[in-house]
Amino acid sequence: MRVIMEREFTNALSNTPLWRFALTVYPHHQQALLAWQDEAGANVNRLLLFAYCQRNRCNLAADGFESPALNRLEELIKRVRLVRKTQRGAARVSLKSFELELEGLHLQLLDTLAQWPSDGTDRHPPDVVITRYEVQLGIKKGALAPFIATLAN
Repeated sequence: MRVIMEREFTNALSNTPLWRFALTVYPHHQQALLAWQDEAGANVNRLLLFAYCQRNRCNLAADGFESPALNRLEELIKRVRLVRKTQRGAARVSLKSFELELEGLHLQLLDTLAQWPSDGTDRHPPDVVITRYEVQLGIKKGALAPFIATLAN
């Protein structure tokens, strides 16, 4: 049963445009993405989303990124990652698998946010949302823009 569920999850994820984008971009920028994560507290999936939206010229509903559910999911991923780093053997492998599943769910949620809402709610170009994210992270305004542009190209 678990194998069937994993296969269905993987199939659903592979139909997500943001996931396909992440698969092409992440391997080439892994070190830099992880450096932003480790040094500034940035969320890798959000950075990939911003780059995806810049490349595809899609606007974002900035208030969607202030969702408590989204923030809780991101916090859970961080906690699992931290615990995984302290484990060995089978526990570490299981936690890595769980972390990757959570990352996939997170990417699907972000992909949905990129497409939602279509009901006329204010939507902004990625640079506006990136600036709000920089403020949230407490980093210099404009610090992420060059990196996001690199990912988008």
